[in-house]
Amino acid sequence: MLEPGLTSGAVALMANTVDISSGAEPDSLDLDILANLIGYHIHRAQVRVYRDFLKNVSTGQITPAQYTALTLIHANPGLSQTALGKVMETDKAPIMGLIDRLQDRGLVQRKRSTRDRRRHELYLTKLGERTLHKLDDNVIDQDRRLCTNISRSEKKKLIELLRRIYG
Repeated sequence: MLEPGLTSGAVALMANTVDISSGAEPDSLDLDILANLIGYHIHRAQVRVYRDFLKNVSTGQITPAQYTALTLIHANPGLSQTALGKVMETDKAPIMGLIDRLQDRGLVQRKRSTRDRRRHELYLTKLGERTLHKLDDNVIDQDRRLCTNISRSEKKKLIELLRRIYG
C-alpha cells in the first residue's frame, strides 16, 4: 500500500500505478481500487497542499487551518466560534483549541456578544491583520504554483465539483 504522504513520483492514472522510483520498493505500485476513488485523490492533493503551505507559505509558523480561520474572521468580523467551526467542518473542541492558540499568539480576540452573552464573537487583532496580509501574497503564489498544470477553466470546474462533494 502507498504511504499517504509519499511525495516522490507522480500518479499514473491510466495504468493505476504510482511511480516510487526513489524508494527501495518496486518501480511502481498497483493502486487497485484506490485509482478510482475520489477520496484517495483528494487526500493526496490535500497532503501536497498542506506540506507546500508549511514549507513555502508560512515556513511552519502557521498551519493551513489557522490561516483559514484568520481569513474567515477577517472577512466576517464578529463571527461566532460555532459558525467558524461549522464552515471549517471542525467539532467544538478542536475549533476552541485552534482559537485558543491564535488568541495566545495575539492574533485573535474573543468578545462576548452584546446580543447573546453565551456567544463569543471573534475579531482579528492588529497583529492578526498584519500576519494575515503577509501570508496572503504567499498563498496566492502557492495557488498559482499548484495550478500550473491546469487551465483557469479547469480550476474553476474543479472547485465547482469539489463544492458539490462537500456542499
